[in-house]
Amino acid sequence: AVGVAVGLGVAQVGPWVSRRRRRRVRRGEKVKLKYFDIPALGEPIRLLLVLGEFSWEDDRVDFERWPSLKGETKWGQLPVVSTESGVELTQTKAICRYLATKVWIDGSRLYPSDPDLAFLVDEFIDAFEDVQRKFFPTMKITDPAEKERARAALFADDGDCTALLRKIDKHASDDGYMIARTDTLADLWCFFFFKLYKCGFLEGIPTHALHQHANLVKVEQRIARLPLVNAYYRAQALKCKDGFYAAFAQPN
Repeated sequence: AVGVAVGLGVAQVGPWVSRRRRRRVRRGEKVKLKYFDIPALGEPIRLLLVLGEFSWEDDRVDFERWPSLKGETKWGQLPVVSTESGVELTQTKAICRYLATKVWIDGSRLYPSDPDLAFLVDEFIDAFEDVQRKFFPTMKITDPAEKERARAALFADDGDCTALLRKIDKHASDDGYMIARTDTLADLWCFFFFKLYKCGFLEGIPTHALHQHANLVKVEQRIARLPLVNAYYRAQALKCKDGFYAAFAQPN
């Protein structure tokens, strides 16, 4: 069973804002996610909105439209989640942690109230982000052949990304969850990470190299089979002209 926990508030702090407790997302309120039409930083937010069965609009911004919108955003970047009451949420991980406090799967809130468990969730997410940081320099390589060689090296048996993924895999549970038998935001992050690197959006990655991380693959496959997730990505795969979402709709 998947559902939404509502009624939680976030206190605004600091001398420049009111300290009055204010709900970021109110009960039944429609929200809009504004992000590019790509399966990148907005994707874990989309996952949470789908799993929480929020009333939401997926405003996919094309790159021609972005320059006129950039100055209107808080930090000059996307994603942004906005509500009908005018509240804006920014920063991917902050948005995800907040939304995950409102989404439950089989009795588990995806961002736990237990601080020790929440630490483990954040630790796994940050470890995946460490892999991303190893990868990011290849985005600046303009020569396609050089870029492909650099990415292949990162995911080779002795590559830096492979080394970090092996460590994450070692510390993950072996039962299809990042943390034993507990649905958390870390599971969604694992799914997002693996699908992003398999879907073809980031070209030149030897995707077979990801198959060796057996515990992480189990998490990816379990999340892919959740009915709400599977239905959403099957629909997206039909809409996506680039074919990126076909990988998200597959269980492996």
